[in-house]
Amino acid sequence: MSQDYFVDLINKRLIINKYPQSNFSVLVKGWINLAKKNDLTKIWLLCFPHDTKTFENYGFSVEGVIESNSPNSLSVSMAYFLSTSRSKCNHQIIEDEIVARISSKKSSSSSILSQDFTTSLLNSSNCEAISSLLGEIFSTYPTPVSNPSYIVNPAKKYHIPV
Repeated sequence: MSQDYFVDLINKRLIINKYPQSNFSVLVKGWINLAKKNDLTKIWLLCFPHDTKTFENYGFSVEGVIESNSPNSLSVSMAYFLSTSRSKCNHQIIEDEIVARISSKKSSSSSILSQDFTTSLLNSSNCEAISSLLGEIFSTYPTPVSNPSYIVNPAKKYHIPV
């Protein structure tokens, strides 16, 4: 069970990476109790698309969808807020305008990568480069993404067992 979730004390959230496909009522109550016990304000859940409605019935809301070709992959990002202030975004109108503006633009052929470029999934050998890049891009970030050790295993330093 210890790799199924971890407590992120920096961002005051419980992150659920994996869950059994049964007894959702008991699961959600357990997650909420664990979050409260650790003074967390958010539960972040990566869930299966077919479970989205079930978790919405327990008070979770969809934050995003990760494109996937596999129906068996966890691909919906959901959030449960234990704090009203945490669930509010002070910049929601501005963010909605930015998304609408970007969504209305047509993509150009210049966005197609040259054949000289390739894509691949990242692995632990990329951690130094990723953390360096993130450190240059973000002057502040809620997690230590500029630390390669955090990129390798973000749960290691922030996990609290049940």
